[in-house]
Amino acid sequence: MALRLMSGLPGRIVQVLRDFLPAELDLIDTEENDGITTPDIDSTDYHEWDRLVLSRFPACTLRLVSSSPIEIRPDTFGQRSDAEHRVDVMFHASLEESGTDPVTLQRILMRYVCGAMRVLAVMKYGLETTADPVAFAGVELVTWAEPATYGPEEEQEDGLVVRTATLPISIRRREARV
Repeated sequence: MALRLMSGLPGRIVQVLRDFLPAELDLIDTEENDGITTPDIDSTDYHEWDRLVLSRFPACTLRLVSSSPIEIRPDTFGQRSDAEHRVDVMFHASLEESGTDPVTLQRILMRYVCGAMRVLAVMKYGLETTADPVAFAGVELVTWAEPATYGPEEEQEDGLVVRTATLPISIRRREARV
């Protein structure tokens, strides 16, 4: 097996979010009990890359930020890679398409970040999915890496005003080459 580093991680993150985020958002809505229902993200609106223009909202995209070695061992020492990968999980919503006011939209974006953090860093920190309930190919831990951000609003090419919330995560992956 070749060392994979970041390979496969974006797809796995998307699958974990598809599998578990809707139920977590329902739980958060119940806990908050403020009358706001967080809209589910359609399974086709999760993207493994950062798209400049989105056609439907809400949506989730990933920005692959970096990979940093913790320890790399060459052939004579067991061919192993231990690395940390940074990924920004971004949630996008539009005032025009959501039909809500700016305050409600902000609360919804905060719930997406909270739900994703719970799913990725607390419940499924090995990136386990419904179909594959074991840790993914050397993933040891997913953590919340830096402060989450909840904006600003930006205008897309089609005139829609979109607000983006970002959850930066760190993934520790240790792989042995066999």
